[in-house]
Amino acid sequence: MRSFALSVFASLAFGLFCSAAPTPNGIAAVHIHPPPIDLTGRDVSAPAEDVKAPAEDPKSLVVILNGVVASVSPVVEKITHLNTVEATVEVLEPILEEVKEILVNAVEEVKELAGILVESDLKSITTGVLMDVDEVAKRIASVLNVVLGLLKVVLSLVTVAVKGKILPLVLEVVEVLGELLSCVLDIVGHELYKVVGAVLDLIRDLVPFILELDAKTIIDLLGL
Repeated sequence: MRSFALSVFASLAFGLFCSAAPTPNGIAAVHIHPPPIDLTGRDVSAPAEDVKAPAEDPKSLVVILNGVVASVSPVVEKITHLNTVEATVEVLEPILEEVKEILVNAVEEVKELAGILVESDLKSITTGVLMDVDEVAKRIASVLNVVLGLLKVVLSLVTVAVKGKILPLVLEVVEVLGELLSCVLDIVGHELYKVVGAVLDLIRDLVPFILELDAKTIIDLLGL
């Protein structure tokens, strides 16, 4: 680095000397100046539009999972204020679609994160901090609790007729939830069994409901 700086300084000094010195025949010298080069290696003479801004870092696993809980929780509030008469197909379908969209977006974010990770550990891309197994398990359990808890309330609230109509959409939400869980556990890597064991300890009350839904992906991933 030092030799490079000295070289640049020497070149500048030589240029100043040549511009001041007369030529042998008295004719002023013509100087051709090369385009300026940024020390980063970027040609600063290039048009500004050719210089692309660096891409933003992806969200960390913790941020993604916390975001799911934060986004679904207000939806739970909508459900808890409904009674059986109000819990119609027209009311519930948009709510379930909203939850499904939240999960679909989270799946895409986790996939993006997994595509950048170069090590199978619990590293947060944005912080570089190694996450504790229990911490990751708590985040996963929070997502399962808030989403499955919402679905459990919905199915316990509706009439038999309404249940028959919204059940396919409920199962679609469960399917996307299973995909999200699968993507998250792929990132966990060699800590998989520890994380799954810790998650099961935190969602024991939901296991009967998971089995009742016959949520195959979740059942397989958690070894139920």
